[in-house]
Amino acid sequence: RLRQCRVPSPPSAPTPPPAGPLDLLAVGALVAIAFAWRLPGLPLIEVHPDALAPLLDAHRLLGRPGPEPSGALGIGRALSHLPLVLGRPDGLSGAFLRLAALQSLLPVAVWAVARQRCRSLLAPLALAALIAASDASLRHLLSPRGVWMAAEWVGLALLCTLGPRSRLATLGAGLGLGLAAVNAPVSLAALPLLLRFERRRWAAAAAALACLPLLHGAWSLDQAGVDVWQALGLGGSDASAVDRAGQLFSRLDRPTSALLFAAPLVGLVRTPRAVVPLLVGLCVAAIYTLIGGTVHEGWWRPLAPWMAVVAAQAVDGLPRKGSSIAALLVALALAQAAATRELDQDPQTLGRAGHVHDLALWIDARRAEGPWAVLGLAEPGGDGQSSMLAVVFDRVLAGRAVGLFAEGPRPLRSAPLLVHVEGEPPQLTLARASLPADVDLLALGPRSLLVQAPALPAAQPWLERLCLGGRPLDVDGPTPWHALLGRGALGPIFACPPAP
Repeated sequence: RLRQCRVPSPPSAPTPPPAGPLDLLAVGALVAIAFAWRLPGLPLIEVHPDALAPLLDAHRLLGRPGPEPSGALGIGRALSHLPLVLGRPDGLSGAFLRLAALQSLLPVAVWAVARQRCRSLLAPLALAALIAASDASLRHLLSPRGVWMAAEWVGLALLCTLGPRSRLATLGAGLGLGLAAVNAPVSLAALPLLLRFERRRWAAAAAALACLPLLHGAWSLDQAGVDVWQALGLGGSDASAVDRAGQLFSRLDRPTSALLFAAPLVGLVRTPRAVVPLLVGLCVAAIYTLIGGTVHEGWWRPLAPWMAVVAAQAVDGLPRKGSSIAALLVALALAQAAATRELDQDPQTLGRAGHVHDLALWIDARRAEGPWAVLGLAEPGGDGQSSMLAVVFDRVLAGRAVGLFAEGPRPLRSAPLLVHVEGEPPQLTLARASLPADVDLLALGPRSLLVQAPALPAAQPWLERLCLGGRPLDVDGPTPWHALLGRGALGPIFACPPAP
């Protein structure tokens, strides 16, 4: 007689609890925490011409006038920044508010994906909060590439893994990774995300779509005669491989960053299918960074959303006591990040968004006295900026530039002139002491001063004495910002005379 036996069924995926009011409360709290974490840093975003290149390219992509495209990685980078310049944001500050809002949605994406793959609410909430208020996110925002969007598009690719794994979701994930890769090529290390899609043909098509923008950009750079390897961050370094390998982990000195790396390792035993693809991606990112030679502080940041989801799965697989301890460690790391967060004061330089926006509003408030000619000077080799491009771009984005700035060689020489000078205190003291009677001092700060002259000829003798009285100065030429007004290239309206 045959004995009946029960064949054990394969383990099923975790069933998340049904959504309820706590989910809405968690989403609202995550958005509020993330936005409040980033808001004080918006005036300190770097806005020198290289940092603004993606926004300027996106501006031109909409058919608006502007300086020549940077040519960096084709049109992919411009496409990835269209959300920041569509419509009429309130100048650069409005564009950066949009950036902060998009970055504040990133922890919500982590929460949504982790919530679907975890049984409890605690693990997804803890790891999403880690993304919302991590030190790495704030340091990236204030870095020279703070405007470049990579992790945000990886978050979109992560969201596409939710719900039915349709063709549209597969291609959406590939597009998200592609737009991330033109800002940070290391984002392609997240390609193992596409393994969640069962239809291998569509997953392969999505992988090709992810690589296409970067390949097109590399081809465009090669056609322009630019060193492609250098542009992709593979320029090499004089440091030894051992030193660079040590730098990879020396950047993980903050608890929020260390937890994002440590938590997934806990799941190697319980959730290897989720952890192993992530470890492969991190190894690829580390190898790419080592080959590049320069170890940036946030070399792993584009993968942070994926790391947080896998970390949530790892924590969710622990016994109840282990999950509580992990959540407590996350809470302590966030408290430490909040207690030790230090933001520099606005250094009153044309390289920072807050000072640029204040100066643009000051000019706009005196529209009736214009149109204005603007000129920037700065000591070379320091932190100062001479370019007035960001000031003009601020008003162009706000739709307030018409009739505000002088256009053409003759109007630029005869219009009322604003001169912004940046330098060390001795240089500023010399500039202030030598002001002629018809040039007015409008503002004086620790690193900059702003003066007004009836026209360029009235200020030219003073500008020449300023050039010859100390270190040679970098002088802003109007070519880039003149193009923003729809006019052609224009040479400098003033140049420092050669030293005797």
